[in-house]
Amino acid sequence: MTIFNLFIYSRQGNCIYYEEWNRKNVSSNLDEEQKLMYGFLWQIKNFVQKSSPNPELEKTGFHFFRTNSYKLHFFETATNIKFVITSDPDAPDLRDLLKTIYKNTFVEYVIKNPLYTMGEPVRCELFVEKLQLEVRAHTSYKQK
Repeated sequence: MTIFNLFIYSRQGNCIYYEEWNRKNVSSNLDEEQKLMYGFLWQIKNFVQKSSPNPELEKTGFHFFRTNSYKLHFFETATNIKFVITSDPDAPDLRDLLKTIYKNTFVEYVIKNPLYTMGEPVRCELFVEKLQLEVRAHTSYKQK
């Protein structure tokens, strides 16, 4: 099992942070890929909400999506910041890892940083260092 990459989207839908670890196929146009990923997330969330037997209870119904070649894990905060990890399809649900990244790393080193402006790309060195430690320490991370 391995983790391929991480996307973090602002509430406006802009990719404010992207990191890649063990990805096999490198994108030729990262900006386009980030926009496609956000569009996919919007569509699948919308589909899950509309197809649920009880839409009132399904506001956070989408957690992951699996194909033969990857698994996409999703977590959205109460403030509509979206965290996405893609991994090997055999990886367990990584929603807890996404919550930990948000709570222990993003909030502590980005949100609480007085020099950071909400919605802008994340360039906090401490955040990057702590994120690397958090992901590499996880049982699903395996260097290929």
